[in-house]
Amino acid sequence: MNLFKKFLWKEELQSITALEDFVNICRTENVDRYEAEMNAYNNLMEFTSPCRYGGIDHIFNGLLITTNGYYITSKHCIEDEAYNDANFETDKSFMTEKICAISKKDDLALAKMDLKKRVESKGKPRAIRYAIETGPDLGNRPITALSRRSLGIVKRFGTITGNYNFLGGMPEPSELSIQATEQASEPKQKSGLYNHFTTSLGCIPGDSGGIILDADMKIMGVVSNAVVGQNYTQAAKFTKALDLIEFYIKTLSFRVNPK
Repeated sequence: MNLFKKFLWKEELQSITALEDFVNICRTENVDRYEAEMNAYNNLMEFTSPCRYGGIDHIFNGLLITTNGYYITSKHCIEDEAYNDANFETDKSFMTEKICAISKKDDLALAKMDLKKRVESKGKPRAIRYAIETGPDLGNRPITALSRRSLGIVKRFGTITGNYNFLGGMPEPSELSIQATEQASEPKQKSGLYNHFTTSLGCIPGDSGGIILDADMKIMGVVSNAVVGQNYTQAAKFTKALDLIEFYIKTLSFRVNPK
């Protein structure tokens, strides 16, 4: 094995360990509320693209899960492989290297960016610790959607209105006045996103890939889509993101050791 292949092999082994640690922390550990909150605020990323008329356009969000650049976002945000710049709390930007795994039925994606120049990413890769809601019943609790815009954190407040999107699509705006998640007529276009939960959050374009937290700072989901101008937003359960990460771990492990 030449030195370059040996380096890549070691790097992938370290990535596997960091990703496994992340899933284990999410599924089994009770992360301190303050630590979970600070990590969510510090590692939520804003993705931007140069505007054709000058300046920068906000595109979407993502959540960093390991210090060597793996992150979770909505699949529809990066499906065109238009790799945009990512920013944290400073104006220093980073580029996505690759899309690692996607789940069309959950509108989720795992991708990796180059964070070698970020101070927090120095040393051996490690998992970033978050508190995750892993229960099947999310209830009708109050929630907060976090997104990053112009380097700052934006909060939107609401409640969970349904544990599943039974209709598998988006309601018409006129249907929202009669609680679309339960009473609306069949949507004209099916999205297939049945496992999404529904909320009263008033999210807007560009909030996709942001995260939804409960009052205990547990991450409940990833913002997927919304009806603009209405208090209706769908999100993918974060447990589905853990399933996607575990799938990628198996793929990466086979590549490292194909026996």
